[in-house]
This record gives sequence, structure tokens and C-alpha cells, in this order.
Amino acid sequence: MRFGGVLVKATTAELQNFVRGMGALRLLLFKANHSGSLIEGMVVYAAMADGLLRMGLVLQRQISQKTSDIDGILISQKSGTSFLTERTVYKLALSEGVIDQTLFETIGSLYDRRNEVVHKFLLTNLTYEELPPTLEQYEVVFKRLYRIVYALEARQIELAVGMSAIDERPP
Repeated sequence: MRFGGVLVKATTAELQNFVRGMGALRLLLFKANHSGSLIEGMVVYAAMADGLLRMGLVLQRQISQKTSDIDGILISQKSGTSFLTERTVYKLALSEGVIDQTLFETIGSLYDRRNEVVHKFLLTNLTYEELPPTLEQYEVVFKRLYRIVYALEARQIELAVGMSAIDERPP
């Protein structure tokens, strides 16, 4: 994590927790989809988008800085410490070239919709029937972000940098 410009590297345990969390989100989405829990699905999609953008930032920074270090603030949040909001993550992903302006705007709009559903469902005319198109848009964004992360991992392997690089030294 960065405090006063100083990088605090993530631990292996923090990375493992983050990766397990991403896997758990995919399972939760599967369950929400099969049970017809649309609001839950929307919340999970928003979390998955945030997680994939965070991973994209980790990979992109490792490429540009030619390191395997992981900035802890990207993958961990401890009580009482600095953290990155979803919107901050979106802005960082845009400014660091992980996503383009169009995808940034799409993710922002979807997040606005998520907030309407979560925070204003009882206070507006929103109906459950209006949610499927947003969930379909989130699925498209999820697939696009997944491809971006995959491409960044492939780039790390190609350049032999970062956590995806293959160590060819003898054991």
C-alpha cells in the first residue's frame, strides 16, 4: 500500500485471499443466476469488475515497472488504513491504460445503475423486470475485462516480467 508515496508490498497471503475471493465471486454469480437473484447478481458483477480492474492494474504496473511487486492497496483493505474506492480504481485503470475511455464510461454507468438498485430500489419506480438488460451488459463487460487481464498475463510471460513470468532457472 502507498502511504506518503511509499509502496507497501502485498503479502503472498493477501494475494491468495484476493484470488480466492475472485473465484468465490464467480460461484456466487452462478448461484444468483440460477436462483433468479437479480439484485445479488448485479452486486456480484460490480465486485467482479472491480476485482478484474485491480488485477489489471497489478499486472500493468508490474510490466511498466519491470517488477513482481504488488501494491498492497490494490488487493487488500485493512480496517483503519487507506483504501481505493471502486470509482478510484476505474480512474486508475483508465489513466494507466488498462481500459479505454469507452469501457471506463460503460463501467461507470453500470456502477451508477448498481447504486440505484442497491440504494434506491424502494424509493423509485425500479422494477425487477428492468434488471436483466443491465446484468447482460455486466456480462459483456466481465468478458471484456477477463480478456484484458488474460492479455496482460500473456504480455508478462512474453516479456518475462511480473508474477506471470515463467522462471526458467533450474530448481
